[in-house]
Amino acid sequence: MFQPAILAITAISFAAMLSLASASSDEAPLEGAWVLDSIELPDGEVFENPQRGLVLFADGHFSFTMVAPPDTERGTFTGDEPTESEKAGAFDSYVSGAGAYTIEGDNLVTRAYLHIDPNAMSEWPNRIMEYKIGLEEDVLRWHIYGVVMRFHRIGDSSLPD
Repeated sequence: MFQPAILAITAISFAAMLSLASASSDEAPLEGAWVLDSIELPDGEVFENPQRGLVLFADGHFSFTMVAPPDTERGTFTGDEPTESEKAGAFDSYVSGAGAYTIEGDNLVTRAYLHIDPNAMSEWPNRIMEYKIGLEEDVLRWHIYGVVMRFHRIGDSSLPD
């Protein structure tokens, strides 16, 4: 009678470990590199070939860099030293940040360690930003302030042309 109880406890423990193992792998579905495919604005306008964007997720950390707005080419500097206007244009056309993240349900919860917007990284590590995400195989949909950005996962070092 003692052995069936031990077998039952062992079976339950094993099932629990399998459940935890699958939960752990499910908690890290974002691991890897993602390239921006499209941006949908709150008014429904969609940019199918937006400017470049790259997001990296690894070991609970993230880094992203994107050109914004999605329909404007990023200008180049006319000389070795950019003018004040060129500096402002470069700043206004670029978004970047990095920090720590967790997944809570269908929410991406971030703490920005570095960010182009000083407000986003203020009060480190207590400033938390939460975004809704959707993940289907190798497609990530990231909802930010009414904008939906769609990314696809890339493998190895295969950045698009």
